[in-house]
Amino acid sequence: MQQCPRSGRRIHSETSSSAKEEPEANDQYQKTHDPWIAELKTNRGRCNFAGEIAEGSFGPSLPECVIERFVMTRTFLPALLILVAPICAHSELRSYFADSNALHLWHLDDVGAPATDLGTSPLPLPVLAGGATLGNPSLGGFGTALSTFDSGLTGTPASLDAALSALPLVNGAGDNTTLTYSSALNGAFTFEALVRIDADLTQTFAGSARGVAPMHIFSGEGESNAERIWQLRLDPIGFNPNADGVTAALTSPALEFINVNSGAAQNRVTLLPMTGPNAVASGVWFHVAVAYDGNEGIANNLSIYWTRADPTRTTADLLIQRQLDTDLPLGTPDFAIGNIGRNPSASNFVGLIDEVRISDVARAPNAFIFVPEPSAMLCAASGVAFFAMRRRRG
Repeated sequence: MQQCPRSGRRIHSETSSSAKEEPEANDQYQKTHDPWIAELKTNRGRCNFAGEIAEGSFGPSLPECVIERFVMTRTFLPALLILVAPICAHSELRSYFADSNALHLWHLDDVGAPATDLGTSPLPLPVLAGGATLGNPSLGGFGTALSTFDSGLTGTPASLDAALSALPLVNGAGDNTTLTYSSALNGAFTFEALVRIDADLTQTFAGSARGVAPMHIFSGEGESNAERIWQLRLDPIGFNPNADGVTAALTSPALEFINVNSGAAQNRVTLLPMTGPNAVASGVWFHVAVAYDGNEGIANNLSIYWTRADPTRTTADLLIQRQLDTDLPLGTPDFAIGNIGRNPSASNFVGLIDEVRISDVARAPNAFIFVPEPSAMLCAASGVAFFAMRRRRG
């Protein structure tokens, strides 16, 4: 018996016939190219791998002498692949870091108001109105979320005024909010959020206590035209947008983005999928985004995304590309999350909202929450190194 040089644990001498019969050429190759292996061969010792693992486990408790042997021999990379295999088989979506293009980033992980803004032009949101609440469980890994469910579809009396805002929402200029929402260079922007719909959008809202009012994700609106900038909302079955070629009540739910443009509105109505991997469903989280590249009046300058929040996704799914004729106008809107903001605010989002971000660039489909995890990169690097090692040995 010998002692492991680092841990002091007892180790067995390596006397297997396979070790004694190792070809001299390969032994010389290893001595020349792998000094750690040469050192190990001089020591001719190894840890009692089976015994130690039976008493311990992988991870931080892995015996030091086992780690030492793995590092010193060519079993390191295969062993690494074994250790990271569970990680490779699992990944998770992640919340955003505040980068230089994030004008506003509300993680909505606050227990109560104000909701913190980590963007470059921070705007804390201290006003929870109606039945809005913070601190609600969000999608796994995203902390908590904002609820503007209020009375839902059937609650009586119906209440649709739940909202989170920077100022108390009033009828007049008292709620006008100074915020940056697009690029000062070219007008580009990306608006995005995670949403969970807690109502059945596959059925009409007509006849419900709530009615067919749109469900606003977040909007910059106002009572006067100078304050009216944009709306980002879901239109339920039974609602008539009366714009963008839609002149009757919807028979399928739609995602609608409106460049309100100080009253000269540009509505972009896009039907949501009812089948397939991104089919609209109650109680399911989706990522929604609209990205405008700042090239006003050019075809396909607006990209609209709708993607189920599934950890197997690596990019957002493009729903459609449209054209905005003009940039968003500059103004001081009644900014609100979960409602229209414009008084009276009676268009609440029936569900949960999280991870609201406004950027001054048109984000690419791989620049949202659907990004490769570090674990995936570790797996890829381990695999490349393993096959490079095998080629070197061959």
